[in-house]
Amino acid sequence: MQDTAKELNLTDEQKNKLQVIIRGQAGKLRDLRQDTSLAPEDKKEKLRALREEITAEVKKVLTPEQFEKWKAKQGQLAAGGGAPLARVKEAIKDLNLSDQQQEQLKPVYQEQMGKLHELYQDTSLSIPEKLEKLKEMHKEIAPKLKKVMDAEQYAKWEKDVDQWIEQLRQRFQDAK
Repeated sequence: MQDTAKELNLTDEQKNKLQVIIRGQAGKLRDLRQDTSLAPEDKKEKLRALREEITAEVKKVLTPEQFEKWKAKQGQLAAGGGAPLARVKEAIKDLNLSDQQQEQLKPVYQEQMGKLHELYQDTSLSIPEKLEKLKEMHKEIAPKLKKVMDAEQYAKWEKDVDQWIEQLRQRFQDAK
């Protein structure tokens, strides 16, 4: 929130209103994620509706310029932490993988997406435990990636993953 407030140049009144919105919606999001009675499709739909509700509330608080910056930042956060699929797709694009490399990595990618989805949905783990699991997953996948990527591509992948995990860790620390 502090970084966002600085980047958007929020007034104290705006900060207070946004904190009320975020706190009010955080419980709803948590409850929805932990609700095992919903079918995955229903859960996704309710999550989307809740995000739209949050966006509508935030739009009322911010100026049009601030709102555009906020939307852009939300996209970055999704790519950096909340949406692993987008993050992985972005990383793959940045690696300049050949068509053959992409084909070879497709099953690895699909397996990792399944694991990331399961990890995201696992409500029995704390955030630090999830971060540790992410690190373990990264170590498990490394040999498969090294077989397909050249040294430069792998080094970039390694750096990107380390930065992503650090961003997630930092967001957790900031949320405390």
